Amino acid sequence: ELIKEGQILKLAARNTSAQERYLFLFNNMLLYCVPKFSLVGSKFTVRTRVGIDGMKIVETHNEEYPHTFQVSGKERTLELQTSSEQDKEEWIKALQSTIDAFQQRNETFRNAIAKEYDDMPIEVSTAELGKRAPR
Repeated sequence: ELIKEGQILKLAARNTSAQERYLFLFNNMLLYCVPKFSLVGSKFTVRTRVGIDGMKIVETHNEEYPHTFQVSGKERTLELQTSSEQDKEEWIKALQSTIDAFQQRNETFRNAIAKEYDDMPIEVSTAELGKRAPR
C-alpha cells in the first residue's frame, strides 16, 4: 500500500552535495529512487530499499543544510533534505506512523501465534517420537 511519495534531496556524505531523489513510502518499505530521463511520464530507478522493520527516523539540525533528517534501516542510513520545514515534518510524520503501524501489526501477529501455541497440548509420548508426523 502506497502511503506517500515525493521528491527529496539526498545529502552525499563525502562532499555534502545534494542530489535530487524520489521516495516512495509503502506500508512495509521505503523505496529510494533516482529519476530516469523519459519523454513520456515519470520513470525512476530504485537505488535502495529500506525495510520498515527496524527503521528509525532522526531529525537532524544542520545550519548549512536546513530541513534535514535521517532514515536508518538495518543496512543503510540516508541523510535527506526537504524543500521546506513543513515538507520535512510531513515526511517524518508519515514515516513514523508507518513504523508504528508496522510494529503494531507485527505485535498482533506475534501475540496471535503465541496464543495458538499456548493452547496446544505438549504431551507427547517419547515412544511416538520419530515414528509419526506431528499433528
